[in-house]
Amino acid sequence: MARFQVLGPVQLTGRDSAVNLGGDKCRCLLANLLIEPGRTVPTETLMDHAWGAGQPARSTLHRYVTRLRGALAAAGVNPGTLRGTANGYVLDIAPDSLDLHQFRERTRTGRASAAAGDDDTAAGELRQGLDQWSGDALANVTGDWAERIRHGLERNRLDALTAWAQAELRRGRHAQVLDELVTLAGRHPDEEPLAAALMLAHARCGQHTEALRRYHLTRQHLVGTLGSEPGPELRGLFHRLLQAGKQPEPSPPRTSGRRPGPAASGDPGSGRVDRTRQPNSGRPPRDPDAQPDDEAEPRGTQDAQEAQHTQDRLATGDQTAHPYSSFHGPTVIHGDLVGRDKIVIQHSG
Repeated sequence: MARFQVLGPVQLTGRDSAVNLGGDKCRCLLANLLIEPGRTVPTETLMDHAWGAGQPARSTLHRYVTRLRGALAAAGVNPGTLRGTANGYVLDIAPDSLDLHQFRERTRTGRASAAAGDDDTAAGELRQGLDQWSGDALANVTGDWAERIRHGLERNRLDALTAWAQAELRRGRHAQVLDELVTLAGRHPDEEPLAAALMLAHARCGQHTEALRRYHLTRQHLVGTLGSEPGPELRGLFHRLLQAGKQPEPSPPRTSGRRPGPAASGDPGSGRVDRTRQPNSGRPPRDPDAQPDDEAEPRGTQDAQEAQHTQDRLATGDQTAHPYSSFHGPTVIHGDLVGRDKIVIQHSG
């Protein structure tokens, strides 16, 4: 069966090898039809996306459609699957032959499995969906339209990667996902769900300083580039890690069984926070030894001050800043992702 690809270079592969699509315009035309398979793409849209303002006569588009039908035939696909309609063109292909369809379906199934508590299936389905990618989406298609589509698909990919990492962490596979999370967090420093997953992976691997450092790096980036503090979920994880390390004889705390509600002003269930509604307080760091003011400062300001104070001490090599420095031997933190109820520390040695 022929295979159509848009999650990487736009490509049509036949039984043995990739088929020559005949140039940039044919690739752009095919990409437009594959993003909405089975639906009519208006002629005006195809012309605008392929040529922009300097559009040729419509007969030129018809010639490229003929070339694309030839490429379909070379791949063993019935050229009649690309057909004209009253106002445009539609490409009717088997959904499973398109990598984008496979990605969307695997991601949907994986998320549903995670919601049902089946993290083994969730991790597997999400991984198979992510394996459909072979590079940047529409990598060999240029133009504003392609850039917009590329950005949206990359957002979908990042969300799926985060969901996969979260499922793997719930399975206890923190060591297996650590390296990939480090790479992803480096590429996307403003993604708080990724930062939270990486913090937890570091902590579970016994890399406690790195877990705290990741919070500080994320906070620095958010304050410096977006003018806002981390959201409540990431701050909550940071403080739970700090508090867990201060327990001389830690034990699982009692939990209410309740979980936090969805993040305000963000995408439901994504963990992302709407930065436009979280302006930076603009206050300088507060002396941690100073007496409290008569009027208590907002919780976000206090969190920022504590984070900055810990960061400053870590940066100067002050080991007492590390909340785990009083423990002997490796320490492993077990607990679910940000927003879950408990963190339990086990000591060895």
